Amino acid sequence: MVVRIVKGGAKDGGYVTEGNKHITMRELEVLMLIAMGFDNSTAAKKLGVSVNTVRNHISNITQKMGAKSRANAVMKAIENEMFRVETDKSLVGLGPDDYLVCFVCNRAFSFDEVKTIHNEPLVINHVTYEGLVEHLCPYAGCGWRASDSISWDKILEHYPGYPRTPVKDIVYDIDEAMKAEHPMEYGFMHKGEDVSNREGEAKE
Repeated sequence: MVVRIVKGGAKDGGYVTEGNKHITMRELEVLMLIAMGFDNSTAAKKLGVSVNTVRNHISNITQKMGAKSRANAVMKAIENEMFRVETDKSLVGLGPDDYLVCFVCNRAFSFDEVKTIHNEPLVINHVTYEGLVEHLCPYAGCGWRASDSISWDKILEHYPGYPRTPVKDIVYDIDEAMKAEHPMEYGFMHKGEDVSNREGEAKE
């Protein structure tokens, strides 16, 4: 299962409740990771913050939403269309001769090298969602979603001097302007973003 943040009307992409309480994008990011099955420690590592900061964000968003628990806050976010739940993110249309470049590690890999993981179903507030089939960057230490990588053909349009076939393990230069044309970076700040790996179970 993938939980996506639907960008709200607040300046930072968050939401302002009827009680004029600002639910920040960062609070939504933390709650999204919890909804995906990550524990506090893993969520903190992914966002580059402390575990205490994660706890504070969870406490704040739970109170702002009038939720009884973090699980209840997740359900309220889904019901109020702050989150969108999806069960598949595939590489439809790609074949064995296609190459992708990971937006996180900037290394290229072929379609055949993509790592596929079949996750277990996830239960949120007694509702069972089908387990996500994930397609991930094959490089050790990365594991970013391959379905949100950029095609090598697009890279060649911007960098015509690069080889027709990418070289394995080379870290390619991809400027920020090009990434902005394909808003899939790690910060989860764009509408429709999601996370890739599930490394732990959500904890109260």
